[in-house]
Amino acid sequence: FRIHRQASDVSLNWGISDPSSVVSFRIERSFDGDWFFEIDEVNCSPGNATYKYRDTGAFPGYLYYRVIAHLADGTTINSDVEMIRIVSKKG
Repeated sequence: FRIHRQASDVSLNWGISDPSSVVSFRIERSFDGDWFFEIDEVNCSPGNATYKYRDTGAFPGYLYYRVIAHLADGTTINSDVEMIRIVSKKG
């Protein structure tokens, strides 16, 4: 799981080893690295092992992201937390 600045947004990229076991991904953002809230959900496509998401709601400051995979058996797996510092909003 990696993030980087893309113009005025934040781009998230991640991969999975077994796409057949994943139903969807929940994208979460935090302002402090402790309290996360959902910003979107992405369905898993059969056979697709890499995913991208673009957060167009990013703003200056420290932002933390994680991706939570919802598996077919009802369990979830959290990614590592990644942090990015946005100094100013670029257009």
